[in-house]
Amino acid sequence: MNTRPVIALLCAFQIIIPSFHSYSQSRSVRNELVNETPAKVFPDHTQPPETSAANGGQPRSIRSELNNIRNAYIRTGSKDIFIWNLETYKIANDGNPAVQSEIQEFMRDIVEDQEFAFLLENEYQHQLLIFRFLVAKAHNLVPETDVKADTIISLIAQSQLFAGIRIAAIDTLTSFDQLSENEKDMAKYALSDLLNIDNSCAVRQHAVMALGSVGDIDVLDALRKALADECVEVQTTADKTIRSILARQNTSKDPSVPVAHSSKSRHSVNSHSIDVWVQF
Repeated sequence: MNTRPVIALLCAFQIIIPSFHSYSQSRSVRNELVNETPAKVFPDHTQPPETSAANGGQPRSIRSELNNIRNAYIRTGSKDIFIWNLETYKIANDGNPAVQSEIQEFMRDIVEDQEFAFLLENEYQHQLLIFRFLVAKAHNLVPETDVKADTIISLIAQSQLFAGIRIAAIDTLTSFDQLSENEKDMAKYALSDLLNIDNSCAVRQHAVMALGSVGDIDVLDALRKALADECVEVQTTADKTIRSILARQNTSKDPSVPVAHSSKSRHSVNSHSIDVWVQF
């Protein structure tokens, strides 16, 4: 699959400075998206582009769906939502030449819009590679590029990112086969910090699950604090995670004690319905 953006066709232009009103409106919408519980609200892209279950089996417009991704950025001013949605759309339609061709045409068209000047920035290219890695992992595909664990760890602490993206980063972190002791320490610190400062219940819940995966008795204090979390889901997950850690400890002391081991596998993004599609 060739998902490289058509960067060679980009041309230089100035960044538009939005009015105070549009900036305030965009910031307000973005703040809501950052902390809301993620939900999949975009049509089912696992089907061929000719039909869509969300459209009663009728033909769907690929360009219309791409324009939804474009409009989400214009509405929120969120580059990360635009990049994530576009990469997710590419992967969801992998193997469909018609969709991939339309995406390339879409990229050629939007470079004429000054709202998308950020496509020329190095920061965009770096973020695109990271998100492409996360999206591939979320869909159980082999990523085209390699992203190190410390990069993922730094990403989960970026509170300005939409909650669904932070969750995908947390779940991806637990999918790494081997973490160094230093990476484990970094991960445990970052995840424990999320339990204290993150405003999203869903993010805190996934942080609890990840702590149970990368940590052991050394994370029990952080997990016990989560028992008093304002969200019931976080409390319940913390209780289960604590019990699982203690059970592992008992088993290590007495191998004859039967216990169901907690899974090291990544919590699927799709199974928790946190695809970061934003439609306006």
